[in-house]
Parts: sequence; structure tokens; C-alpha cells
Amino acid sequence: MSKGLGWMRASGALNGMLAVGVAAIAVCGCATGNTSSVATCLDDSSSCISKRKSTLSSMLADPKRQWVAQKPSPKVYATGVRLFAWRRTQKDLTCSELRAGISETGAARATLSGGGLAGASKTRIGQIIAMSDDLNTELKRTARGKRCPKA
Repeated sequence: MSKGLGWMRASGALNGMLAVGVAAIAVCGCATGNTSSVATCLDDSSSCISKRKSTLSSMLADPKRQWVAQKPSPKVYATGVRLFAWRRTQKDLTCSELRAGISETGAARATLSGGGLAGASKTRIGQIIAMSDDLNTELKRTARGKRCPKA
């Protein structure tokens, strides 16, 4: 799988994860894009998919991007919702927001690489780590393209 957008072109289990992530992001309905309510939804049930879809939609609809300043828990990292939000908004992000995204994707990798997470399969954790790595590279590329100073 190539770097950059490779995780978006993935097949099989990763495609399923992407569909689940996109589908699951819109159900939270929080005006500020609060992601903490999806932390309990690490499975691929229709209710969790719906909740993640709702959360993502809420995050993307927040003109102030308040979700950028939130510190996610390991379980929120494991949902993948925030990765989709970073990916979808990266071209509109300020340099400081891009730095936050780069930091967060690195933190997601480090946190999830530390061992098991109750309720999350090893497959899901591996997928989220791979997505975090690819997105980290994309965000760095976007920051360079915007000539953002390094943190």
C-alpha cells in the first residue's frame, strides 16, 4: 500500500473499516463536535456506525472546529472518527490546527501501539495505526504546502 492516500484506496477489511468510520461519525449530534460519546462504540453494529457518522458530521459542521482543541481518549482514537475529520478538513486548517493534527496522529499511534484496548480488536487497532501514519504524512505535506513554520 502506498503512502498518502493509500489508506483511502485500501480493500477488504480496511474498506469495511472506512465505511464503518464514515457511517459511524454522524450520530452524536453534538454542536461542538464532541467525540467523547463515541468512545463506547468500537464495534461495527449499525447503532455504532450511525453514532460515528453523526459525530463526524457534527465535527465537520462546526465552523469554529472546537473539536481540534479536545484531547481524545484512547477509545476515541480507536473509533477513527477524528482521523476522518482531520482528513476531510486538512485543506481548510490553519497552520496551528495542522500542527495539532500532526501531533494528534502521532499520539494516536503511540497510544494505540501500547497494547490492548478493551472493546477494540487487534485488527481495528492495526487499521487505525496505519490510518494515523498515512494521515500524519498527509498533514505534514499539507503544512509544507502552506509554508507553515515547524512547531
